[in-house]
Amino acid sequence: MFSVASITTSFLDYPSPEDHAICVYFQGCWHNCPGCHSLALQPLKAKNMSLEQLLNEIHLMSEAEHTTKVVLSGGDPLQAESHVGIQSLLQCLNTDGFDVCIYTGFSMEIARYILGRAPFTYAKCGPFKQELQRPSMKTDTQFILASSNQDFYNNDWIKLSDNGILDFTKE
Repeated sequence: MFSVASITTSFLDYPSPEDHAICVYFQGCWHNCPGCHSLALQPLKAKNMSLEQLLNEIHLMSEAEHTTKVVLSGGDPLQAESHVGIQSLLQCLNTDGFDVCIYTGFSMEIARYILGRAPFTYAKCGPFKQELQRPSMKTDTQFILASSNQDFYNNDWIKLSDNGILDFTKE
């Protein structure tokens, strides 16, 4: 079961200059980052969904919104309550042709351990640090994360951003 707070769409959360995505916001986060903008998603209380229910919701939104991009966010989708089934979810989404970006407050090393060989396109790793805060934004040329210690990685765990800035003009 997955503890899901909401499922919506967003242009801002997927690391691509032109793509919008289905955003699955998981409930529950232990990081307790000072200045967190998602305080309501920290306690573990939400609608529990089975893998099949969650996949069905994603497929319905995908058809309605004409996108195959998915962002798993929260809370933290890699918290113990969610990470038990996250590898199965990622495998199913990959098989169904979805590109997935995972937002986690865990370090790259811990995220890599939790995810194992699970398929995904991007992972945003690192806790929010209030002392490194800056306005986050996405433009045609770059994606700036909320704190400079956070970075994007690809499925081979190659760092794609520098100090939390992903440059879309670089190959």
